[in-house]
Amino acid sequence: MKKLLFFTTTLLFLSILVGCSNNSAGGGKMTAGEKMALNYVTIYLNGNDEEAKRKYVEESIHPDVAMLFQLGAASIAPEDQHYKNPSVLDTVKHKAEDGTDGNLTLIKAEDGREIIVLLIDQKVTFAFVSDNEAEDMKASFDSLRAKFK
Repeated sequence: MKKLLFFTTTLLFLSILVGCSNNSAGGGKMTAGEKMALNYVTIYLNGNDEEAKRKYVEESIHPDVAMLFQLGAASIAPEDQHYKNPSVLDTVKHKAEDGTDGNLTLIKAEDGREIIVLLIDQKVTFAFVSDNEAEDMKASFDSLRAKFK
């Protein structure tokens, strides 16, 4: 009887743990690319562990832009600039002007700010943020944001 109770309790705990670790707004299982995009926000942008950021860059950032991200890994954003409770809203396929195929993952924080993470070759390549004040970057964000429902 104790074994059955232990097994049931363990199974319930694991079910809750798995459900809580899924930050997809749709409640479905996140893809590897969506997890990578969400980790970009939680580890790279929000994180304060420089070593964890450097490891994330090595594993998840496209080699063509990794050096730029390595330089930024030492930067720690103030708490008030963090994306609080980010969640994946959607992912869509994307074809760049040069014909390169990739995916765009839309992430939203609880304060309404959004970030679109571009993945090419299953690696993070760039991110576009909704609150960027530069006109060309804002236009790029708006153009990409229109691709989502």
